[in-house]
Amino acid sequence: METDSEIHIINEHNFKAAVIGEQKPLLLLCMPHDDQFAEQVNIVMKMATKYSGLLKVGLVEESFIRLFKKKYQIPGTPTFLLLEQGSEKNRSLGLADEQMLTLLVGESCAPT
Repeated sequence: METDSEIHIINEHNFKAAVIGEQKPLLLLCMPHDDQFAEQVNIVMKMATKYSGLLKVGLVEESFIRLFKKKYQIPGTPTFLLLEQGSEKNRSLGLADEQMLTLLVGESCAPT
């Protein structure tokens, strides 16, 4: 069973349901597996825990990155996207820390 504090893997097979059909804001990390990958995934996991119930967090599967970058016109990685029902609300290019991602998520996930 999936919980909101998990990182959801996004690929070409589940994109429509997991991204377009998602009702919660979705923070996605688009990044190939390199030396900085584990550190960035750790930060994304912290966001999933911090915003559990308010935010869905995902990771673009490495085999889907090229197509995903084309769809969202992403010039480089790592890129963090905040999406709502597939529409981009905010983005950040480059390595991130928890504070930067908190600013990126902003009011979309503010507790009510």
